[in-house]
Amino acid sequence: MTEYTDNLFPKSDSSLIDKFEQMLKSRDAYYFDVEEVEALVDYYLDKTNYRKAKFAVNHGLSLFPDMSALLLKKAHVYAATEESDKALDILQFLEAAEPTNTEMLLFKAVVHRKLNDHEGTRACLLRALKVSPENRDQIFLDLAYEQQIANDYKGAIESIKESLTINPDYEAGLFELSYCYEMANEIELGIEFFQKYLDQFPYNFVAWYNIAMCYDKIGLYEKSIEAVDFCTAIRGDFIGGYILKGNVLTAMNMDLAAIEAYKDSLQYDSENPLVYTAIGECQERLEMWNHAELNYKKALAIDPEYIEALMGIGAIREHEGDLVNAISHYKEAVKKDDFHLDNRHILVEAYIKSNQLEKAKAHLEEMIKIFPDDAESWLTLAEISSAGNYLISLEIINQAIEKIPEDNDLKWQKIRYLIKCGREQQAIDLYIYTASENPEGVKYFLRIFPEVRQFPNIASLIEIQDKAQQENDL
Repeated sequence: MTEYTDNLFPKSDSSLIDKFEQMLKSRDAYYFDVEEVEALVDYYLDKTNYRKAKFAVNHGLSLFPDMSALLLKKAHVYAATEESDKALDILQFLEAAEPTNTEMLLFKAVVHRKLNDHEGTRACLLRALKVSPENRDQIFLDLAYEQQIANDYKGAIESIKESLTINPDYEAGLFELSYCYEMANEIELGIEFFQKYLDQFPYNFVAWYNIAMCYDKIGLYEKSIEAVDFCTAIRGDFIGGYILKGNVLTAMNMDLAAIEAYKDSLQYDSENPLVYTAIGECQERLEMWNHAELNYKKALAIDPEYIEALMGIGAIREHEGDLVNAISHYKEAVKKDDFHLDNRHILVEAYIKSNQLEKAKAHLEEMIKIFPDDAESWLTLAEISSAGNYLISLEIINQAIEKIPEDNDLKWQKIRYLIKCGREQQAIDLYIYTASENPEGVKYFLRIFPEVRQFPNIASLIEIQDKAQQENDL
């Protein structure tokens, strides 16, 4: 959450700290005024010396009992030491006494957030907006954040717009607004907003960047590039603009041009592993294998934990036919991020290619525990588990359908395995049902099981459906 105050004790003025430290050594009780106590607490909180921060605030309260400013500092200390319930007790007392104290309300919002009480945070922010003439742009942005947590992206959009009405140049708000339009699935409305905004503020690079992102999301790539070029013309050192341009050019299958866009960003930040990896991926698609490997290694020199670069080197080793080293890199990447589903599938494919089916099965079983609704994992497991016994595959598909009953691909695969198991009538019954529910899936079924036409009863059903489809098209 935004910090609304900037009253930490100046590090250059050490006399007050020396006086306090001397008091601690002598075990005496020196006099400090309220502002000095506040400064001491802020200083020790900044240094994460919570014991001395607590001692300072308690000493201050012994001098000025019930002083609201010091009680607020004590709440800060409690919050810093993960005693949020105690902090909230103090803040409840302060709000009852001073309901229009904005600083207290905003810090109370912070404490509610620490307690994962997002409704409490939202209520505090709304009360602060009613009483506060200052920092309203920041408060609206914090309110938008709470609305995002509640998946109220449309509400967040309105809050951010309020923030921008107060402070049109608030970059944090502009960036956040683009994200909210995307999450609310209202990209066109986002474009409309940023077009109007740019009519008023044509030299705002963030707005040009945001509208470029919006165009990218709906596939208007040329418009996106035009907008991002305006962005970087206004703010030449804005790295995100060059990276976005590279991403858009990549989506257009213009890898050579994308490489140049990514390289443009390196003149402002030569230590970005994401950029070197993106360049490597472009070069990999262009089959510039040596160049790609060099860039992946540059990324890893900057960040040895960079997963996509590890996967990239693994892909190069796999291209070279060195599956042992490819698997080693894939395993290292997966180890660093267990929840990266795509990378796990790549590792499984490498196991299968190297005929390590037991390892592939073990990995798929682990994936299914983590991602029980990933149909691809179930389908692959069924495919490699049969060893000619399709009853095993059928059982796996049945388990998958229990977990993901809405997935049509699983039903088509079940029909395939029913036929392979000799259960043709069950296959026919399921085919009739699935084809009526998912007629476009018949093409998928014929692709995964072209030999189905050798089974007259189902082949005749497919023919009937084909004729009906042709008549509808006419």
